[in-house]
Amino acid sequence: MDGAKKLFNSRINVISTSYILCMDDRKTSVAKKVPINFIKDFKDFQKYIYFSEISNFSVIYLEGGSGSKKPVSTKFVKEARKILTKPLIVGGGIKSADIAYRILESGADFIVTGNSIENDPDNIFKFSEIVQIFNK
Repeated sequence: MDGAKKLFNSRINVISTSYILCMDDRKTSVAKKVPINFIKDFKDFQKYIYFSEISNFSVIYLEGGSGSKKPVSTKFVKEARKILTKPLIVGGGIKSADIAYRILESGADFIVTGNSIENDPDNIFKFSEIVQIFNK
């Protein structure tokens, strides 16, 4: 609770986020620290998306897992976009500009590509070009 109190006292604007793990690999940094349900089944995924939409979340984050071998399925991203009126963030497993393009084309408003850029800083330019296509 000390962290929550410090955050409260800092007056930082906290953005309420529905964080949904859509993955097969349980080796993410978050999953190692916190007991989490992993969403693999499409029907279960839909339930979480509907709940996220009617709840007081500001944004929805679909997580494929930090350093994941695979990104969140574009089927999941498309379904989330059909239901949601809130910003949609997708991260994990986005290792190339081609994958970034497919995720954004499927309906993500934002992508998270940390490990890919850490491993090859020049990727930031490739990802930037893709993001610009969707910012028009």
